[in-house]
Amino acid sequence: MLFSLLWGGIPTIGLITSVYSGPFKPEMGFMLLFTIIGAAMFLGGIHMLVGSTTTIVDRNRVTVIKKTLFGTKQWTESLPAFMGITWRSEYHSGGKNRPSYTLYIVELKHTDERKVVKLYESKSGANIRAIWEDYCRQLNMPAVETDGNSVIKRDVADLDKSVRQLIEEGKVKVNMAPTSPPHDLAVRADGDVLELTIVKKKLAPLGFIIMLIVPLAFIYAGFFMKDCSIIFGLIGVVILVIFIAGAVYSYLSSNQIRIGRDRIHIRQRLPWGVSDGEMIRTELIEVVRIGRKSGQGGDAVLLETDQGDFKVGEGLSQDALEWIKNCILRQIALQSNIQSHGLLDKSNASFNSGNFVSKIAPPPEQRL
Repeated sequence: MLFSLLWGGIPTIGLITSVYSGPFKPEMGFMLLFTIIGAAMFLGGIHMLVGSTTTIVDRNRVTVIKKTLFGTKQWTESLPAFMGITWRSEYHSGGKNRPSYTLYIVELKHTDERKVVKLYESKSGANIRAIWEDYCRQLNMPAVETDGNSVIKRDVADLDKSVRQLIEEGKVKVNMAPTSPPHDLAVRADGDVLELTIVKKKLAPLGFIIMLIVPLAFIYAGFFMKDCSIIFGLIGVVILVIFIAGAVYSYLSSNQIRIGRDRIHIRQRLPWGVSDGEMIRTELIEVVRIGRKSGQGGDAVLLETDQGDFKVGEGLSQDALEWIKNCILRQIALQSNIQSHGLLDKSNASFNSGNFVSKIAPPPEQRL
């Protein structure tokens, strides 16, 4: 508001003075632009001072009261009309002198986006799932998450249950019909472990060619143009080596998901061996869904636990991600030997992973 008084006030005073002290010249009319912008900024400052939003949440309803410079608006909605409580992350890239950051937000979800109510916001993602679940318990509302194009809802009583327990109770339906894996995946049995290998190459040939344009342009400028410094050519060589090394690594490496009796191992297969990767006990997995980890990157299959989220299959097609998700749920069900609620065909309920794999994957020589 102080800045607007200087921005718009001084030119306005000068304009008024010129009108009273002598004949008004048409070319002085441009000074009105400062008056208009200054007035708008001043009104915006008043709005920031007097404006407020009050949200009242009780056991039965939600009331939102918004006070603005032009009056007060209010709306009320019954609490059962909300879908549930969700959490999301919101990445901010920052600016020239500001670092990037991520906001972690817990919201009361409504089908009408204008009625979504923010309950919590922080730049720290520590314990965000515990905070989210605590809000669900406080308001006795289901936990809501997106799963691709669908929505997953979990009742308050199910918040700390593993996906294995939810399958046993019939609250997570598993498609037990074996289907052939997408061409992006190779499947094999390793004892009582089902191993999925992502064979899709991360860098398409066209993408690799496009990436070569930048370093080759630097090399041409530095080594073949007379008035250009050789430093540009050296920079181009460095970039070219990095690009080629990255492309070779993407072709030689592959991600693997190994689903065992009581744990899932996510690792990388490299020409010189395999990485240690990450090991997740299936009893700790609460949700298996398709989404983006912390709201960043591409869609992947997320394995969510109270200790953190793990992702597999980023960059694959939606069909491949759906197949991986169903395969993980199916294996958890099979290896738990669950035969309740009519979820499993007893002929398929054997713990023999080899028999199971033979129904969903052709022999290696057929795949080749």
